[in-house]
Amino acid sequence: MAVRSSMLELIVTGISLAVWEVSFVLFSFSLFLFSLPVLGLYYIEIESNSRGEQIMARKIFITESDKHKILKIISQTKYDSLKNKEFLNELEEEINRAVVKSPDQLPGDVISMHSKVLLAFGDEEEEYTLVYPDEADISQNRISVLSPIGTAILGYPEGSVIEWKVPDGTVKITVKKILFQPEASGRYDL
Repeated sequence: MAVRSSMLELIVTGISLAVWEVSFVLFSFSLFLFSLPVLGLYYIEIESNSRGEQIMARKIFITESDKHKILKIISQTKYDSLKNKEFLNELEEEINRAVVKSPDQLPGDVISMHSKVLLAFGDEEEEYTLVYPDEADISQNRISVLSPIGTAILGYPEGSVIEWKVPDGTVKITVKKILFQPEASGRYDL
């Protein structure tokens, strides 16, 4: 009887270890999947946002100089207006999780500062240029990186579909085409 009970314990322990190993392998594989490249150079990862919520986030790409300029603008602007604080926090989160590239290494299909892009909002398409706040002029379709739409599109590649919170709710933005990107054109001075 003692031999049977020992054998039964051994079998149960073996099954438990096998289940644990399978669970570990599946967990490791799921983590691996979330670090696989999506669309070539773009990655999806699970991370926590500023509110501690687990989110699936796609990595964006920016240049080192754009990162420094934008973070400086955010720090100078953050406390000027409480109504924009949420958008500034979201932009800061995007910038801090971005993959930083040198201008000559930035993928040519990514929206960087001074990029001209064709965006779709449902059935409507519009061309915009993403600029710094002091260069913004909506009559010329020059939108600030601090605007909700500007924050949403920075660093995303052509073909991306982005859902982003704006003052009136959530908007779905499709990046149809990058019409001009300074880095792809060798214009590192913009």
